[in-house]
Amino acid sequence: MKKLITTFIFCGFLAAVFGQNITASHDTLHLVMPLDSFDKQAHNIITNPSATPKTIKWTREIIEIAPHCQSYICDPNACYLPTASSKQYTLQGNSTGTLDLHLKNLDTTKLCCATIKIKLEVVGSPANKLDLLYFFNDCAVILDENEAFALEAKVYPNPVSDFFFLENADEVATLKVLSRDGREVKNFKATPDQKYNIADLPAGQYFVILAGEKGNGIRAVEIVKN
Repeated sequence: MKKLITTFIFCGFLAAVFGQNITASHDTLHLVMPLDSFDKQAHNIITNPSATPKTIKWTREIIEIAPHCQSYICDPNACYLPTASSKQYTLQGNSTGTLDLHLKNLDTTKLCCATIKIKLEVVGSPANKLDLLYFFNDCAVILDENEAFALEAKVYPNPVSDFFFLENADEVATLKVLSRDGREVKNFKATPDQKYNIADLPAGQYFVILAGEKGNGIRAVEIVKN
């Protein structure tokens, strides 16, 4: 099946306050990564406007990633190996620092596809935390060890009131519903003609993550709940 020639990084814009006025924001909403690109970054700026230094802990959670792709984090201290999933650093008062999420393609004949969440927390203030959710690729492609094939499933209706259906979903095995901050609020096994009920969720924006039978390929569909 024909492969797509570009892959996308989509991350919803956040400018959230946590940890006594420390803020985190994306400076880019959408990046295009050509098929032959080796490495692409999603750039974030962390700001501490107070006079007091704060220790920031980041944790990288890989929800889904294609087998030929890797991700890694660069914080103000260093760029870490893909095996590093959590580190912390000190952000001085009245200063800013970058926190970049990279996606590395180890086989540029294939597209990268990943869903990754970064959890930020002020050490000593566990209630002061923020989750940043990233979709690498719009995930209209499922990537397997040996093949890539289009996942053409659609979610309808959208906007959603109480429930939604899937169309062209023969390759979908499971689906999750994530909130804008990356929390999983619903999960379902996909079955023919199933009605997926989200009536109990508050109105707002969500992402439906569709996974294949092996769980190694996804498509992220943005929905609005009325």
